[in-house]
Amino acid sequence: MRIDVHMDGDDKIGLIEMDCGAVAFGVVVKLLMQIYSIGYFYPWTEREEKLFCKRRNVESRLCKEVVESALRWKFFDPNLYEKYGVLTSRGIQKRYFFAVKNRSSIETDKKLLLLDPFEYVSMEKIIVNVAETPRGMELIVTESPYITEQHITAQHSTQDSERAPGRAPARWPDGSLELTTWFAFEKAYGGIMPDREKQRTAVDQIIHNARERGDAGIIVPAMMEKLLSLKENDTSSSHFWKSQPFLPSTLVSLWARVWEEAKIDATEENEAEEVEDDIF
Repeated sequence: MRIDVHMDGDDKIGLIEMDCGAVAFGVVVKLLMQIYSIGYFYPWTEREEKLFCKRRNVESRLCKEVVESALRWKFFDPNLYEKYGVLTSRGIQKRYFFAVKNRSSIETDKKLLLLDPFEYVSMEKIIVNVAETPRGMELIVTESPYITEQHITAQHSTQDSERAPGRAPARWPDGSLELTTWFAFEKAYGGIMPDREKQRTAVDQIIHNARERGDAGIIVPAMMEKLLSLKENDTSSSHFWKSQPFLPSTLVSLWARVWEEAKIDATEENEAEEVEDDIF
């Protein structure tokens, strides 16, 4: 994450500090850390606010005041917050796309863009979120003026071997964790997953991520279950989790957030067990 060393001299920061006190500067920096930890925006619901305060050790009342002030003075874009319940800004997006420009691919949500990412990233690296429709796979239509059909076209394989339901990717041996994960996602998705090559790569990345953290045979199904739980139990006004497709690529892009959510659940369960032990 890149932070402007002169940020404390920014007029918007000054106005936020006037509203909430000098301590607001630290809260703003922690909010930026939270945003950049997952990308270029952060869904801000009551649930996310409470989790942020717990993780970052920020007093709840102060956090509310800082976010309200940041939106009032347009440090965060008030329009995207009002429409989609996310915290972001043009400056945040500019720094994000500059920082990730050397990645092999970058996923974007067209409706949340405040700038043209092609100013910072080459065209072939941008992946625009797509939605399933009765007519097939099409680009999501939003009000954003950026990323037109001239920039990118949703491409999908029409080969029989790619479209055949239940066909196992030949790259993995029978009985492998990769193959088991693939079929688990396809079954939960309820049909043939879109952009199968992308999903294959994502499955490989999921297994890699899990093995870096421990026993992949335990971690992978736990992370899948947590993502599905977040989708099914999302009652936020922005419906952030509910709107995410249950796909390998989704778990890869949100891995850090799902991992944190799973860790919190494990911590709360351990605390509950300790309380129960104390009682009995």
